[in-house]
Amino acid sequence: MRWVPNSWRYIGGMKVKTSVTLSRELLAEIDRRDAVGNGNGRSAFLEVAIKDYLWRLQRAEEDRQDAEILSRCSDRLNRDTAETLEIVESLK
Repeated sequence: MRWVPNSWRYIGGMKVKTSVTLSRELLAEIDRRDAVGNGNGRSAFLEVAIKDYLWRLQRAEEDRQDAEILSRCSDRLNRDTAETLEIVESLK
């Protein structure tokens, strides 16, 4: 599954009630931040935080894949760049 912000919209507003156990300190911090934020409550705060975290995981995976591709192609890219620079130099 790919976590893209546009895909986070709910069809028909379907949500599932769940239960999580958090420390008192963490709940207090969520409540404090929510009070100065939009004030939508713990569920909304946690939903936004989880979506952000999932988006960051997706981004990290994409970055890893991009780095892998660049690493595989680096020799060829370096050769192509060197050839291009030689051509540019010969035109001067």
